[in-house]
Amino acid sequence: MFGRARHFLEPELEFWHQKYYDLLLEYLGGSNPLKARSLITPTREFFPATDATGHDRACHIFVQIKILADMKDWPCELEPQTVIYHRSACKCGSSRRAETQRGRYFQR
Repeated sequence: MFGRARHFLEPELEFWHQKYYDLLLEYLGGSNPLKARSLITPTREFFPATDATGHDRACHIFVQIKILADMKDWPCELEPQTVIYHRSACKCGSSRRAETQRGRYFQR
């Protein structure tokens, strides 16, 4: 907030995100279509209650996200994965790194 500007992402990754965000805006015809949309929040207004648990609950949420993103007809599937979390330190504080069954890593 004060002092030197900090970057959340590494420079190469930040460049990649900015490049593809710019392409997205170009594809959508600028930022006006985004400004016209509502902010989706994790509330009952956008995500109705469900008694589902586990993977079925995740699928329920995934379907709602697809609907809210106007992607309900897109051929997407949610695949369950077993995840093992590892604690690791980063420049911005503590974070968690996860390993999937397939050996892929992502930051959390």
